[in-house]
Amino acid sequence: MLTGSVSSAPKSKAPRGLNQEAMEELHDSGVDKYIGQYTPVSSTDVGDGWTKHTFDPYGGNGPICVAGTPYSVFTRPGIPSKLLILEQGGGACWQDFYNCNVLSEAQEPPAPDVGIWDFNSKDNPFADYSVVYMPYCDGSVFSGDNDVFDPAFGPAIGVPTAVVRFHRGLRNQTAGMDIAKATFPNASKITVAGSSAGGVGATGFAPFLVRVLYGNQTYLIVFNDAGPVTVNLNATDDINARAADWQIGQFYPASCTDCDDLGQTTPLIMWRLDNDSTIREAF
Repeated sequence: MLTGSVSSAPKSKAPRGLNQEAMEELHDSGVDKYIGQYTPVSSTDVGDGWTKHTFDPYGGNGPICVAGTPYSVFTRPGIPSKLLILEQGGGACWQDFYNCNVLSEAQEPPAPDVGIWDFNSKDNPFADYSVVYMPYCDGSVFSGDNDVFDPAFGPAIGVPTAVVRFHRGLRNQTAGMDIAKATFPNASKITVAGSSAGGVGATGFAPFLVRVLYGNQTYLIVFNDAGPVTVNLNATDDINARAADWQIGQFYPASCTDCDDLGQTTPLIMWRLDNDSTIREAF
């Protein structure tokens, strides 16, 4: 026969989502420094349920495309609690390599009734979601934060006057996240996704911005469709040029000792998985 007393003290629960220490590290790195800095100067109905939000370039210091033209983000309402944040794909730009989307003005959301844009299809898992669509035109996979004087850039893209590359990936992405929070403040199930360069952006700093803006109670999924998060480490000239031009490394958290903009992106993903107890990621 067992006798004695049993403690009824409640067991402590593990922290949900991104832990506080990791959140503080990210803040110290400056990855959230553009939150709340930019608001759109116009919001226009462009049809099919979409609204186009265009930002003031702020004299060249705001959210802008790589050639200095204004940046826009698109929203479409659905169920308020469910949100898809989708980052467009495309190429990239660095010194002597100019293969990136240049303008957001001509990058409206894809034609309706195709794939995930078929909002009437029972086979579309996002059919009833609210959507934020971010065009890609910063040349630095939604992550860079640097200006590069480059007289060869303009002639290469057919805009001779473009002698500076404005790699404003983090500003553009943050502006889009601010639009998401302002437009769909009650989203509790969020999928951040992207293809190609947008896939890299989705697995880069985007999940951190969602956590800062929406908190840890949000069910957060990340889906990278064909975004190259590993690189050929023998291509040292390209790696060095990207690191110098984009300046992504400044935003890596201090405790991610394997994070290096001269190496692979995968350590940042592993750091996030180690520090966020509820995030789910797919590639």
